[in-house]
Amino acid sequence: DFGFKFISYGARGTDISDVKKLSLPSSTNDLVVSQWWSAGTRNPFSRDFIRRWRIHEAQLWIDERSNAKDKISASFASPDEQLVPNWVGATGYEAARTLLRAISSVGSTNCAAVRQALYNINVTDSILSGGEIHFSSLNRQLQN
Repeated sequence: DFGFKFISYGARGTDISDVKKLSLPSSTNDLVVSQWWSAGTRNPFSRDFIRRWRIHEAQLWIDERSNAKDKISASFASPDEQLVPNWVGATGYEAARTLLRAISSVGSTNCAAVRQALYNINVTDSILSGGEIHFSSLNRQLQN
């Protein structure tokens, strides 16, 4: 016994009923957790995300190399070492994109309005597996 409770997240995350079983601080209210992503995901939205990521990373490398006083000590690795995003960046990108869509749809950052917009959101161009994001009306769990 480690003296604390935890939830183990599977490929589809956890269920709200699991969360309610724990005594969590209010800071965990409205916690959003994303699912996995891989650069091998074959949907067209994921492929486009990777293409845009590569262009952005290559441009950062060019800019840093151009501005570095000592061309050898530029902090960015060469483009071939950073041209594939990892799952952390990709899922963070998709979480932020989904949240911004919800905010935009209500024209406000009011928490209750944004939460309701997220409950009702239907993203059909997601980079995540399945290519869609919507939430179950039963438990508010991400479905795709």
